[in-house]
Amino acid sequence: MRYLTPLNNDGRIMNNKLKIVEEIASKCAEDLNMEIISVDFVREYGMRILRIIARKEPVMSIDDSAALNRKISNELDKYDLFPDEYFLEVSSEGIEKELRTEDEIKAAIGEYICIRTNKKIMGKKQLFGYLLAFDDEKATLKTDIKDQTKIVEINREDILKIRLAVKF
Repeated sequence: MRYLTPLNNDGRIMNNKLKIVEEIASKCAEDLNMEIISVDFVREYGMRILRIIARKEPVMSIDDSAALNRKISNELDKYDLFPDEYFLEVSSEGIEKELRTEDEIKAAIGEYICIRTNKKIMGKKQLFGYLLAFDDEKATLKTDIKDQTKIVEINREDILKIRLAVKF
């Protein structure tokens, strides 16, 4: 499970609370034939948001998200994990979902993706293209740069994030 940097100064306490939320959310999701992907507690535009991302095969509908939101909200109301006001946000991974595991990345070979890197590659820190290969050392991407199709190899240690992308 992935946790974002805690909002408060005592990261251990926040991480423990997020683990409790993960357990509660996972049980709720299981009851609805879903899976929890991530639990994050973030601040955006001055609002505190408990963000839970879930997955349901073959597809997660808005009604599924709403049902899971209600179920998790009802369970969280039994605890006082976050004394300050926050918003609960439950959603699906979306069409541009992050590929988190090696199996998910390898399953996306041939798909149009976005790779974000920690350093510039061919002048960019974010490359879009078709994933041709992925192994222990690198990802191979077929991309268009300055109206030219190029095959780019990106070292794994330079990859920050890989996600599916929509080609316009």
